[in-house]
Amino acid sequence: MAYWEAEALLSLFAEGPLPEFGSIYRTINNSAIDAWVKKSRERFGIKLLSRTKGFQKALYILRRHGIIGIFFDQNAGLQGALALLFDHVCSTTELPGIFTTKCGAELW
Repeated sequence: MAYWEAEALLSLFAEGPLPEFGSIYRTINNSAIDAWVKKSRERFGIKLLSRTKGFQKALYILRRHGIIGIFFDQNAGLQGALALLFDHVCSTTELPGIFTTKCGAELW
């Protein structure tokens, strides 16, 4: 089980309601599979936000003191920040820093 799967189960272990929770994700090219993944994850109350179209919704959630999950194990490409991971150069997303600056959110 990866963090992706564990995140969907947070509400099962929380005492009381969780704040509004969204997660940026990469859509799947097959629309039927993408719809199934989205439905299966969102049934526990987490909103899946497309990394190509969901940034405004993510900012909205953060401004209301909600939580946004960003998975950092994806290659951010040429626009990412270079970092070392196990002595290998990799491209990481700068979204956490951007969201923190725009919304004053805490970064964990």
